Amino acid sequence: MHPKEPMEFINRILAATTGLSSLTLIGGVAAPKLAAHVAPSNDPRHTNSMSSVRLPACLLSAALLTLTAQAPSPLRSFNRFVPLPDSGDHSAALSIGDVNGDGHPDLILSTGRHWESPIHLYLGDGTGAFQPAGDIGSGGYASYGVPLIDLNGDGILDLAVGTDAGGPKPIFFGDGKGHFNPAGSFGESTMPSRNIAVGDLNGDGSPDIAIANRGRQSYVYLNDGHGAFPRGIAYGGPRDSNVTVAIADMDHDGHADLVIARRDGQQSLVLLNDGHAAFVTARSFGPPDADTRALAVGDLNGDGFPDIVACHLGLGTFLYLNDGHGNFRQSTKIAGAEDGFYSLAIVDMNRDGKRDLVGGNTARPNAVFFNLSDGSAFQRVEFGEGGPELATYGLAIADLNGDGFPDIAVARSGAPSGIFFSTPPGARKPAEPTAAPAPAPATFSITIQPATGPLPARRPLPGTIDIRAADLRTIVAEAWNVEPYRVTGDALKADPTPYNVLLLPGKADRATAIAALQQAVSATFHIAVARESRPAQALVLKPPTAAHPAIAAHTGGPTGTNLVTRAGVTLRNDTLAEFAGLLQEAYNRPVIDETKLAGKYDLKFNWEGLTAESLANELQRQLGIPTAIETRPIEMLVVTKR
Repeated sequence: MHPKEPMEFINRILAATTGLSSLTLIGGVAAPKLAAHVAPSNDPRHTNSMSSVRLPACLLSAALLTLTAQAPSPLRSFNRFVPLPDSGDHSAALSIGDVNGDGHPDLILSTGRHWESPIHLYLGDGTGAFQPAGDIGSGGYASYGVPLIDLNGDGILDLAVGTDAGGPKPIFFGDGKGHFNPAGSFGESTMPSRNIAVGDLNGDGSPDIAIANRGRQSYVYLNDGHGAFPRGIAYGGPRDSNVTVAIADMDHDGHADLVIARRDGQQSLVLLNDGHAAFVTARSFGPPDADTRALAVGDLNGDGFPDIVACHLGLGTFLYLNDGHGNFRQSTKIAGAEDGFYSLAIVDMNRDGKRDLVGGNTARPNAVFFNLSDGSAFQRVEFGEGGPELATYGLAIADLNGDGFPDIAVARSGAPSGIFFSTPPGARKPAEPTAAPAPAPATFSITIQPATGPLPARRPLPGTIDIRAADLRTIVAEAWNVEPYRVTGDALKADPTPYNVLLLPGKADRATAIAALQQAVSATFHIAVARESRPAQALVLKPPTAAHPAIAAHTGGPTGTNLVTRAGVTLRNDTLAEFAGLLQEAYNRPVIDETKLAGKYDLKFNWEGLTAESLANELQRQLGIPTAIETRPIEMLVVTKR
């Protein structure tokens, strides 16, 4: 299929994911303008869906889509998971579209969230298999949104990248053969953008960009018709905590509106468009002081008007029904406070003509809520595992293996990203690969008390771990022999009190020791400690060799100080072990010092565009120490507030 004739491909995905068999074009919009696109928390009929096909904003009106009723179909399962190669474990966004013109869906994955990492391209063969096809752009991007859509009107899918503060927000033009070329940027690099949606907001037939900034003014950027975005229009207030933006015609006037999820005790809003990308009329929905992370837009009760599903963290997930004029009333409570959905999508998952809800969860398994009638009752089917650090930040949904049913691609942090394939009801879950036997749990007793007075001498008992005058963070790392370690939340960071800890072998199992630790510090904190073991990418500093000897590079001047900023890190007279700790904190990625060097060094790094690979090269250049990127199983502790 030629890339300039994507209609057949789009209709295939529409039929599989939404129950829509065709598009009705009005207003003289030509087929080459259409693009299959996916983005966070949206509806297949509109331009902002991380769960389905994204269409140009000129097709936003509900009248533009013809719903073809399907025969009743049983619920589906999503038991078969296939990870994407080299996906990392802190992804937040992905999208689906045919980028090389072969008629098969391909996949774009941003492997970074708050941390700069590459954007991967995976080419699909139509059977559900995806092969890595290189990275897009140079360096890394901290991105929550990578929508695919035709931005310059040539009928070929392009890419917009919404990034967190600290990096540019680039545009890449596709060539229709699976390659993307830099084509400028939009917005300001200092904007902490948490979401991006694309659609025609001023009625000129070209897709515009809306970004949601958390704690800073948010903007719409208008397309000049050639894929450049020179003009920004502010919406909302300068202190709005916007985290998700969706585009849809919410009041049935033919103009695309904005639907905004807001966090940090703010109420979520629908901002109505006057037709010229001015959003002066606001309609609120949800609690007035909510912490809303995700939303999706779509018609769930079959009246032809787009409704809203929103997850208010700690309160629940609710359906807000549209009266056809952009007013919303709370209807069904779909899920309780125990679910914390970071991504939502509305798609017909079993092809029965009724749209369903897909939720990407945190800590708990993800779920499909099958719509049993008119949005008043849903049946939950879970998929994927849950874990204390596992969160599904992004959803992209389409028929990826050609069986006629939509599959679910996930962008996850805390686990690899990949695809959950739709399977018939009752299909057996594939056998898990045989894992190496877990090591026997350590046994020890634990004594912990504030450090006061002179420190007693260490007791040289075999197997004893004696930690003196250490903070809780250090205690947790050393007590469970975890290096490196990961700490979530501020429970271990807030208490500067030094503690003495004595661990004796053979007296208690690990769970008892954990309970003792919790009890000992409960006057200050309530913490829960859980252990997990999974592969993690590690930056390993290799020992020096004869060919690459280390050089003591300290040049005098201030000693014992270091300066850490977002832009760079400067170390003066510091050890490599201290530097490794800073790197690990900055990259949220394990850093292992295998050099065993006791010397102190002066080091200076600029974070802008710095990847793990270039960091390794820079270390080798400055210190003459060979470095390597390795993937190895690392035992981690996850510590969170209870």
